[in-house]
Amino acid sequence: MMKSFILTIALSILALTLIKGQNDNYFKLTFVKSTPNAQSNQVLYINFPDVTLWGWIEVTITGGYNWQRNTGKLTKRFAFIYNAGAYFSQNVEIPTAFGDLAYQWNIGDYELANHRIPIYHLATTGNDITIQVEGVLQHLDCINSIKNNLSISDPVIVPNSMQRQYTSFMQDRVGIGILNPQNTLDVNGTVHAREVKVDLNNWSDFVFKPDYKLKPLKELESYVKENHHLPEIPSEAEIVQNGVNIGVTQKKLLQKIEELTLYTIDQQKQIEELKKQIQELMHK
Repeated sequence: MMKSFILTIALSILALTLIKGQNDNYFKLTFVKSTPNAQSNQVLYINFPDVTLWGWIEVTITGGYNWQRNTGKLTKRFAFIYNAGAYFSQNVEIPTAFGDLAYQWNIGDYELANHRIPIYHLATTGNDITIQVEGVLQHLDCINSIKNNLSISDPVIVPNSMQRQYTSFMQDRVGIGILNPQNTLDVNGTVHAREVKVDLNNWSDFVFKPDYKLKPLKELESYVKENHHLPEIPSEAEIVQNGVNIGVTQKKLLQKIEELTLYTIDQQKQIEELKKQIQELMHK
């Protein structure tokens, strides 16, 4: 009996400790707001108290069905460094943006001058939405101030040109199947796509400019015999070590095709000239 009592007390203390740990520097507030029908440029404002913000905050919107279907989820994540009345910095990303709702709403950036985050209604239909504001901040007094003072305004009319938001990951590097990506996106596996577009600053058509000098074929032959690959094309060892840059490789391959075209044109001219000379000799 005594062991059972002690175990119960221990579990209760552990539960209280966990609850305290979860609630000390974490907050979550939920609001329900409505926008009137047949009105454009509606904006709601999440109003914050002017407190120190060290940490992250997420704003999530969900909806349902009123004048039109408004299902889905839109979330914007903020990383803050703000000393009240002094230094301010924010980084943002959109971890979730799906469904009809993502086309009908836009969550703006934190406006330091007014200590608020605007929520733009991109449609003109009346909608009910649930707005959840949650976060983790370092200062407990700031958490309590937000819990007691954060509010969301009723819709107001503010002309704007805001557009829908798409999911965005603002990390410098993202790895799929790899723990330590070295590039913006590293994928340890197969990438399957219907289309791939690569931006380049220029293309290979400089080969056709009048001042472009083709390498003499004898010189090209010597280079290939010595190096076992074409000039300006990476060797097999370089490809194995560094991989293939698709955009640069396509550009270089086209350059070689265009050079080959010029060689062919020049050879055809020589053939035509030889045929002409042969015809002249045959008629003498």
